[in-house]
Amino acid sequence: MKKSWIYDDVQRSFYSGYFSHLGLKFQAVSLPNSMFGSVLIGAIRVSDSGLLNMSGLDTYLSSLFSEFHIDIEEAYNQFPALYGDGVFPQLSTIVARFSNPTSDEDQMNTRMASVRQSIEHLFALHDQTFGLFS
Repeated sequence: MKKSWIYDDVQRSFYSGYFSHLGLKFQAVSLPNSMFGSVLIGAIRVSDSGLLNMSGLDTYLSSLFSEFHIDIEEAYNQFPALYGDGVFPQLSTIVARFSNPTSDEDQMNTRMASVRQSIEHLFALHDQTFGLFS
C-alpha cells in the first residue's frame, strides 16, 4: 500500500494558494563582489519573516562581532547591517525599508532603493548565468 498522504503533505507545503502554483522561497545575502554569501531555501508558504527566523541570520551576524568583543566606536557600537525588504523587521543587523517614514527615513528609503535594484540585478544575473531562481 502506497502512503500517498506523505507526498500530499510535502506538496501542500510547497503550494501557494495565492498563485495556484508550486514553488520555493529564497532568502539570499548578496555580497559586494556579486556573489551570494548565504542562501536559504524554504517552502513558499513560509513568510519572509518566518524564513528569516529559520535562518538564524540575525543571531549569527550579531554573534560575529560579540564573540570577538568587537566594538565599533565610530558607529556608536552598532553592527554593520544588511539591507532587507520592507517585510523584514528593523533589527540590529538588518535595515529594512521604513513604512510611514519621517523625512529623514524617506531620504534613507530613496537612497537604499538603488541598493534594492542592484540586488534584483544580481538575482537576474545568476538566473541567466546558472539557471537559478527560475
